[in-house]
Amino acid sequence: MSWIWRVGRRLAGVAERLLVLLDALVPKKRQVLFSASNGWTYSDNARYLYEYMAARGGERLIWWFHDRDLVRWAEQRGMEAVFARSLRGLWTALRSGVWVMDHGPLLPAWDPRRRITVQLWHGVGPKREPARTAPERVVRKQREFFARYDLVTTPSREVAPEWGTTIPLKPGALVLDGYPRHDALLRDTREAARARIARALGMAAEALPEPVVLYAPTWREQGIEAEPDWDRLAPLLERAGALVLLRTHPLYSRWRPARVGGRLRPFHRDVAPDIYEYLAGVDVLITDYSSLGVDLLVLRRPIIFYVPDLHEYDEARGVHWPFPDGFPGDVARTMDELAAVLEHVLLHGRLTEAGARRQEELYARYFAQPPGQACARLAGRIEELMNRRWPPRRAGSTRR
Repeated sequence: MSWIWRVGRRLAGVAERLLVLLDALVPKKRQVLFSASNGWTYSDNARYLYEYMAARGGERLIWWFHDRDLVRWAEQRGMEAVFARSLRGLWTALRSGVWVMDHGPLLPAWDPRRRITVQLWHGVGPKREPARTAPERVVRKQREFFARYDLVTTPSREVAPEWGTTIPLKPGALVLDGYPRHDALLRDTREAARARIARALGMAAEALPEPVVLYAPTWREQGIEAEPDWDRLAPLLERAGALVLLRTHPLYSRWRPARVGGRLRPFHRDVAPDIYEYLAGVDVLITDYSSLGVDLLVLRRPIIFYVPDLHEYDEARGVHWPFPDGFPGDVARTMDELAAVLEHVLLHGRLTEAGARRQEELYARYFAQPPGQACARLAGRIEELMNRRWPPRRAGSTRR
């Protein structure tokens, strides 16, 4: 059956060449097309930059969704949106002079000379991009995509050293403007976010226990064997009065934690689609190699990195933060260590002395600019690039 695969690859190649040709022929408009999670959500960095630009006005902003329900949802709220897998969706993508995305590109092929492309990405953390075990064709395609983007933002070079090095970028494309979602986190309040957590769980805000712990591991190429022993931690959680929100990576949609109920509540995407609406209400984060470690660092909340499979994960994916000095919080390689640092954090309300020192030192290194103004910086850059491509009309002039 290998011939089917070969034929499919050739047909895909023909389709890509046709898209590039269409992209070169279709004239572009001064309009901005937004996409989050490859067109499957309204969330993350793309959402928060969109909301900033929409509040300012002046540009035509359109959302590009693969879900018809999301198109209807957006239109009911007065937003302009298109269904990606339609002629209108394709035409809108081809006509849009600016693409803003936080994952892969809107279309698999495009002429990089014809529009402005902005890659906000969906987070940086200890893990490398791409994975060490990724197929060569996947690595080649990712590098090809990144070499075309006009803007790629990151909180700092140190937090994501592969941008512009092992992952090539256009000269000047990498900007240290930070993430739009961090602006939203810093504007939010613990009380408001706790109320949203309570609503998502179907309880009254005053009934939500304190403290709230978020357990959020990342995707593992080698499996999902690093879940803590919740039975062992149960007495501690009870003594501290803590509630643990269990949020698995979206790629683990078929997996559920080994134990739920009581002080362990599922908090997956079906409960809370955009986790950044709730992070300000989280008092403690337990994670591993996830970019959420950088997000909670913005709030200077206690972070515990539980990495019992550090060696195996490094071999499969790759870890570019040195352990433990590159992890901004407390670290644990074993259940004994996790139980000890979690007890300290829950009962004292702060990191251990070593964890607090790392967090303070790394905050300055992992944010090249003070978080909170990423949207303003990025919107200004996008406007500048658009003005170069489509100079604004002078007062009294007419456009032919």
